[in-house]
Amino acid sequence: MYFPYLRGKQFELVLLDECRELIKQNGHIIPILEPVKTPLNNLTKKLVKYVRNDTPIILVSNPMVGDLRNGNSDVITQVIPKLDEVGKSHIIGFIITESTTEGAVSEFLTSNKNHTICFIFEYEFPKTALLTENENVKFHIFIHK
Repeated sequence: MYFPYLRGKQFELVLLDECRELIKQNGHIIPILEPVKTPLNNLTKKLVKYVRNDTPIILVSNPMVGDLRNGNSDVITQVIPKLDEVGKSHIIGFIITESTTEGAVSEFLTSNKNHTICFIFEYEFPKTALLTENENVKFHIFIHK
């Protein structure tokens, strides 16, 4: 599998829009989108097209950079419900960092029990059983910085 990592900037959204059919047909590419800017209207419109077209995409629910970092829940409250309305091809991503707690992971799993989940590791998480025992977890992606 190939997981291109994008930040949801204007030209990246144009690229995703233009490559939507190719990505769907390929079956081995799933873009990861970590939103960095508000407002989220344009991003939401592009992602709705993806999900409506049944094209897989991973949307990071806890961005670590930009306007949406540090617990800003706009991705969860504004974008994910709109995607849920049109389909199920989106995967909810959660970034694991050095400061991620077991409680935060448990809360994420509980609040996303009806979604397919992807963990994105920037740091090795010591409580691996919590990450592997959930049937909704589809991918574990490791990023080395």
